[in-house]
Amino acid sequence: MLEEFVAVTKNSIYLVQTIDGIPYANKLKGREGSPSRIAVGESLNEKHRAPLLSIGRQLIFFFPDNSFSDAEDPSCLGRHLEYVDPENWRGMTSDILGLFSVSNEDEAYDCFNAENRQEYDIRWTDEARDVLKQIGNEHPVFKICWETLLGVPSCLQF
Repeated sequence: MLEEFVAVTKNSIYLVQTIDGIPYANKLKGREGSPSRIAVGESLNEKHRAPLLSIGRQLIFFFPDNSFSDAEDPSCLGRHLEYVDPENWRGMTSDILGLFSVSNEDEAYDCFNAENRQEYDIRWTDEARDVLKQIGNEHPVFKICWETLLGVPSCLQF
């Protein structure tokens, strides 16, 4: 089960990982001149310590909806962003351009520095799909969002 990967957004590069069962996104690089509340070297979710991270159009940290009777079950709908009240959402990133394994961090920097970048840029879809496959649909902390408006593009489904 994948426990860390690199996410490239429109404005930043993050090392995403779980530490003691809590997801974090540590900012490795920011785009000069882009507004951000998180400085390089700081971590999204450090303040809130939300137990789940949705991977969709953006990275969104959130608390589960415990009104579901099986809220502890990793497949419970209350542990998926699209079924959780937005009031339970915490820190989020700008739109994702690509997902990369830690061993391919150089490609993440290439994506960040590329011209004419798009959300889930086609130049890096194979790498993004591979990361999503390694995370899988049953990960206890990382939750892939497949919902149309919030989710990853259907071309990345596995």
